[in-house]
Amino acid sequence: MGAVFIHEPPSKSQRESSRGVAGIKTAVRDRTMWVVAGFIFFWTFSPSNRIPLFYYQTDTLKFSQQFIGLLAR
Repeated sequence: MGAVFIHEPPSKSQRESSRGVAGIKTAVRDRTMWVVAGFIFFWTFSPSNRIPLFYYQTDTLKFSQQFIGLLAR
């Protein structure tokens, strides 16, 4: 239905798509982007920060496992 009812003029040139590719290349070459991506990767996949926090929440704070699961969403 979208192909029938939505009319869009054709693209004028390939310059717009080449600007997008150039933007992606610039982002990939940027050191700051890699530092942030590395931080997020190590923060997400580090098992060391979740296990002690889980035991602290269950033993000290007396949270139930269901409640901790809701907090993790």
